[in-house]
Amino acid sequence: MNLTHLRYIVEVARHGSVTKAAVKLYIGQPNLSKIIKDTESALGITIFRRTSKGVVPTAAGSEFISHAEAAIAEIEQIEKLSGGGAERIMLPPDYPAEQAKELIKGGVHSFEISAGSTSEALNAVARGECDLAVIRFPAHCEEAMAALFADKALRGRKLAEYDIAVLVGECSPIAAATRVSGEQLAELTEIVREGEPSGGSCINVSCGVDIYGLLLSLPQTYFISPPLPDGKPERLGLRQIPMDGADRFAEYLIEKA
Repeated sequence: MNLTHLRYIVEVARHGSVTKAAVKLYIGQPNLSKIIKDTESALGITIFRRTSKGVVPTAAGSEFISHAEAAIAEIEQIEKLSGGGAERIMLPPDYPAEQAKELIKGGVHSFEISAGSTSEALNAVARGECDLAVIRFPAHCEEAMAALFADKALRGRKLAEYDIAVLVGECSPIAAATRVSGEQLAELTEIVREGEPSGGSCINVSCGVDIYGLLLSLPQTYFISPPLPDGKPERLGLRQIPMDGADRFAEYLIEKA
């Protein structure tokens, strides 16, 4: 359980609907439902009772939400008194350390770095839970994302644009390929982050799982990734292969406008 999840649950209570809260929070409904379920399991209570019109807090849930609201208010007051405390940065999972260090501003000596999806990062910065975030999205969506930035009072600066690549272990059956097609990948199993789409056979992993280790241990797997810095795939025992027809992605740094 963390502060962001508390805020999510409070938002569900305010809207009386997981679907409406998910739209407001720019988070997938399945992810939001999982956060609620995990929190209920951790606490040993049922927070919401499902009805045909949405959700309503149970007695225990109402008490929990009341405490959550109080905790959020207290933390916000502490942050104001401390001048904001540490610089809070949210990065995509597996964001290269070589690039992360470039985001650290001179004169700031304390940092809180977390990992999150594009929707989680947008929400966190917009709500003031995070100072900076790096997000990735298909380059052809830049115009739509610019409108979203304006709607959420954010500003974005492009850091990079690139073609995604395929990462495999050195023992993969396609490790020697100079390019890889969708037909070749159809014979393998994709490793995907929790909540991300996949078109076929896949292994779904949560944040914190060592994907590179899985690629080495399971030769029949692959991972779609932004290109790693020169020399890093080889140091990890991996192969980085260009993909035919791959989407071009844009990487942005976002903050409050």
